[in-house]
Amino acid sequence: MWLLGGPTLAHAEADATPLVEIHASGSCPGADRVAEQLNPLLRHHVATTRRETAPVRTAKIYDFGDAYLVRVDGVVRRIPDANRNCEERAQVAAVVVALTLEPAGAESPPEKAPPPEPTSPVEQEVTPAPQPQADHPGSLIISIAAKGLSTFEGFGPDFGPMIGAGWRARNWTLQLSGSVFPARAYDVTDSKVTLARYGFDLRWGPSFRFSPVRIDTTLGLALDPIVITSEVFGTRTTRLDVGPSAALGLALDKWSVNPLLVLDARWFPRNYALLVLPEGEVGRTPSWYFGLSVGVQFNRF
Repeated sequence: MWLLGGPTLAHAEADATPLVEIHASGSCPGADRVAEQLNPLLRHHVATTRRETAPVRTAKIYDFGDAYLVRVDGVVRRIPDANRNCEERAQVAAVVVALTLEPAGAESPPEKAPPPEPTSPVEQEVTPAPQPQADHPGSLIISIAAKGLSTFEGFGPDFGPMIGAGWRARNWTLQLSGSVFPARAYDVTDSKVTLARYGFDLRWGPSFRFSPVRIDTTLGLALDPIVITSEVFGTRTTRLDVGPSAALGLALDKWSVNPLLVLDARWFPRNYALLVLPEGEVGRTPSWYFGLSVGVQFNRF
């Protein structure tokens, strides 16, 4: 008889203890693992992953790839973790939840969820945030910069605006950028040739964060329409340069708007002849182009 009564008594005691529902948007960390880590830290609550009908307090964990967010009542904490150590995430999330539910020195559970106090040890490190969209981990990146372009073959330097857009998720970055370099005249014998270039790059590669700096290393394809004009003879020719492109981007990763520096190299295997009558071919378009861009980057949209 005692063996049958024992579990019933234990269940009744558990039912009398305030419950804390644990919800997770992903598997790193998972709700079950957070609850396992949390229960030994609680004195006046019991963590569960079940949906309860009675009034309970709720803790939610959101997985954003290279970071995760813990939300308890009105307290929100975003914790960077580029290594995605799921076990460590579960332990840290459990500590944050425990400190929020049962601050140090509390002797009894609160009757209802209190509003966060300005002096709470957890709240001093957190930033209030809107309800996150857990289904779309990642961030949109917008870059605006001034770009200089030069070669080792007698062309340039040229200067023009650059604008780019990208998507960063799980330490990978996809970028699309465009730049415009106004027509520039080059003296060729007794004639003048102007060369206008419009640069487009599509690149993809890994992203590394060394707080507070983020480094993007990307490879991809360059597509450059060029317009070659002879001012004396009035001839105008449009061509398309296509070739591989590589870039190294450095930016601070502290605010919504951060300073940005990008170094890039582009190689075009096909050269176009510059023809001036009656001399004939007087040169060719360069194969290598090297760029330096300085501007700002908008992220965390």
